[in-house]
Amino acid sequence: MSLGDLLVNSAHLLVSFAHLLVSFGDLLVN
Repeated sequence: MSLGDLLVNSAHLLVSFAHLLVSFGDLLVN
């Protein structure tokens, strides 16, 4: 696995985590 693949996978994880936080925030607000 190359360094680029690791960076891409890490970015995808961060984006997924951000989406989860946003969804959770929406639940708390509503």
